[in-house]
Amino acid sequence: MSTYINTLFFGEEYKSNSCPIKFTCLNNKVYYVKIAPSETNFDDLIYEALAIHLAALFEIPTPEYDIINVVPDSYNIDDIQTNYNKKFITKNNVAFGSLNIPNHDILGPANSTIRNKHTYNKFVNPIDFLKIGLFDFHISNTDRSESNYNILFDLNSVQGKMKFIAIDHVAIFGGNLFKNTFVPRCDDNLVCNILNTTYGKKIISYLKMDFGDEILSRTIESYFSKIDNIPTIINSFFATIPQEWRYNDELPERIINYLINADRIVHLRSELYSLLKISK
Repeated sequence: MSTYINTLFFGEEYKSNSCPIKFTCLNNKVYYVKIAPSETNFDDLIYEALAIHLAALFEIPTPEYDIINVVPDSYNIDDIQTNYNKKFITKNNVAFGSLNIPNHDILGPANSTIRNKHTYNKFVNPIDFLKIGLFDFHISNTDRSESNYNILFDLNSVQGKMKFIAIDHVAIFGGNLFKNTFVPRCDDNLVCNILNTTYGKKIISYLKMDFGDEILSRTIESYFSKIDNIPTIINSFFATIPQEWRYNDELPERIINYLINADRIVHLRSELYSLLKISK
């Protein structure tokens, strides 16, 4: 990805873990732009972008992204409130930009109840909720849970149906607690995973009702059948990221080894089958 898209004008800054800034860009599209919070650590941006490529491998919907060049004339520094954004927006101007999805809602406390089958039938892709939970477990995403789903409802589908879209993947590979360790642990559990929430359990129960246990086991096995493609995805990604996003030369190999570790895959599959109460 060699083409950078220039920002045109500032929208607003959001107060969250990664504090994205909404910009309209020169291509007339709106992006949520994330700035590297350090002159030496670009892992957050790398993880955000890499997760989108991995999600595509597993057929999990995410917003498109672009590499954004934050132009100084497109914002007033007084509008930037977050300390690290204010400090690094000029130094780390080559940023990650998640494309805005017009006409969307956010999964949260106000709409995280599936009251009946009628509500469930509004989803165009309920199986993708299962795949998002599976994906989180595999990539050790610590920033998607019942208190912070980081899932959008795309409301642009026909007949008023809603589509699950996964967003925000800064905290993959264990988040801050295990950042840059990449130790393939076999004691991970699904306690805080979205599949273990009331919302997730409702979706799983309706999937079973409509398609039987087989839909769950088939989804799990289809996911893990693609593991062998991960090295190609990761090596291709690192060959095209901006040169401004500096990283340790060992990072691609460490990520690959973490994600394809055979013992860990066995553990993940076992935990998933146990939580979903299905047989292998």
